Amino acid sequence: MYLTIVKAAVLRQKEYWMGWPGAAFPVDRYEREYARKAVELGRSAGVEIDFFRSIMDHDDLDDFLSQISSSPPHGVLLILLSMNSWGMVDEILELGLPTVVFAPIGTAFTGHIVERSRRKGVWVISSLEMDQVARALRVIDVKTKLSQEKMLVFKGDSQPKEEKIKGLGITVLTLPRDEVVRAYESVEGGPEVDSFVDEYLHSASSIVEPSREDIFKAGRMYVACKALIDRYGATAITMDCLGLVGSKMIDTTPCLAFSKLNDEAIPAACEADMDALLTMILVKHLY
Repeated sequence: MYLTIVKAAVLRQKEYWMGWPGAAFPVDRYEREYARKAVELGRSAGVEIDFFRSIMDHDDLDDFLSQISSSPPHGVLLILLSMNSWGMVDEILELGLPTVVFAPIGTAFTGHIVERSRRKGVWVISSLEMDQVARALRVIDVKTKLSQEKMLVFKGDSQPKEEKIKGLGITVLTLPRDEVVRAYESVEGGPEVDSFVDEYLHSASSIVEPSREDIFKAGRMYVACKALIDRYGATAITMDCLGLVGSKMIDTTPCLAFSKLNDEAIPAACEADMDALLTMILVKHLY
């Protein structure tokens, strides 16, 4: 299983006096509580939170920057316990890593938040409650997992082409649709097809239109799609299905096969529709 790693640090002062959050602020207590809560929220979001030591001065900052530059995590979580730490936050943001900044009330004014919260890849949370951090960590986790996805797109007479979707990191492999034809024709039957047919015949509350032969053909298509996914190391599939049927290249649609694949958390969309397939992939990871 691919694990999302988020490097975390508490930014604070060595000594507190006049200013925000004030000399009476129980910084040591909140440092412990926020760190513990961050680990819990990370666990709930499927993210491993790896804490660095407290960042109190530029020596600490330089060590932190060196560590996350040499071995970049998937994201960064910064917990501010001093209004004087925003300059160090800016230096960390310059690395361009997805960053969540949790700034409890008393560590930030509007001027600190407005511009930074609008930066790409930065999520600023100014609150006394940390629960919103879980949402931000979840987004980092989804972004990480998207980079592990590989879409198979079968359409027309396309020349084989592999590329990545900018900003998402998803790999897209486009292939000619006659590969589907060959894969389908190579499946004549077998235990996996029989199991597919039996499942639908026995679990359906009623069967209105399709014959056993129709479901058998759908089973062959399901096995063919699984074989194509395995062959290319893919995680999702779409094809020019009506074009294949309309030109009589195949004698069944992949509708039921795609339904079964989606039941197995393998996104499968009709009509070589990449937008639909992308949406399915996002939903798979978000919910």
